Amino acid sequence: MLQKQITIFIENRSGRLSEVLSAIAAENINLTALSLADTATFGLLRILADDVDNVAGLLKKHNLALSETQVIPVTVKNEPGAVAAVTAALTEGGFSIEYMYTAMNEQPCAATLVICTDRPAEADAYLAEKGLL
Repeated sequence: MLQKQITIFIENRSGRLSEVLSAIAAENINLTALSLADTATFGLLRILADDVDNVAGLLKKHNLALSETQVIPVTVKNEPGAVAAVTAALTEGGFSIEYMYTAMNEQPCAATLVICTDRPAEADAYLAEKGLL
């Protein structure tokens, strides 16, 4: 099932990540996934949260640039080949993986892949059809 992800553009300076995450925590919003990448001038903080709409509003109040994207969370077993099976299915279906990262999973011996593709709704349906969701 598709989920809304927020990408926050933050300055590359000491303490900025902590400021953003503290503002989210102060609103008692739980983050369920987080990925941080950087460029020479700014960071890309990608998050999933239990209240994405509230996070977006909060960040806009703090004048942070952000974008929203649909991603596909896929639970996989913690075993060899589990991630490869998902990526192979997407390749077989003609989908391009733009990026992927892992997230918390409450199931024992499992992980959640957070996948962004070129056609998220179609890829989500395809993975469901293949029994991978």
